[in-house]
Amino acid sequence: MKNRWMILMVGVVCSWSSAFGQEAIREVHLNSNRSILYKQQFKQSEKRLWSAGVSHLTLDLSKLSSNNTVSQYGLGLMVGLEFRNPLTEFVSFYHGPSVFGFGQRYSNLSNTNPGFSFATTGMGFGVLYNVGLLFKINDNFLVTTQVAPSFSYSSVTSNLGPSNSQYSFSLQDFPLSAGFVFRF
Repeated sequence: MKNRWMILMVGVVCSWSSAFGQEAIREVHLNSNRSILYKQQFKQSEKRLWSAGVSHLTLDLSKLSSNNTVSQYGLGLMVGLEFRNPLTEFVSFYHGPSVFGFGQRYSNLSNTNPGFSFATTGMGFGVLYNVGLLFKINDNFLVTTQVAPSFSYSSVTSNLGPSNSQYSFSLQDFPLSAGFVFRF
């Protein structure tokens, strides 16, 4: 039940990718906000693109001291729509909504002396609205910067107590996130 939204999002991405022609612009975005996105231009319009990718990428395996360790990982999926407006030959403004879901976040602090262990798992989903600028370096390489207000819901369970749910509104990537875009 918990992973149905992930299966649904993967199905939508697969059906979208086969629905558009090969002549459309295709891009891969590597962002400082821990996401990797694939974007493809709609066949009918040069100003609209759809996007799909992974977000909320987290991996941390740390040893704090000889007795304490921390491990965290997380993964999410994101799909969205983007509208682009050229400002100059080398700069474009873009904006558009995205929906995301994340799951399997896990934190573990173990102290081997008293045998203490604390673990959390969680999942959530939300919507955000990207606003940013694309800077064209050459035909295949661009640089991007963006800000993204978002609304999300998350639920976290712990091995030491009851689950915790929360709604939040945030300004993701504040003040800005940056990224690299590879066009092919």
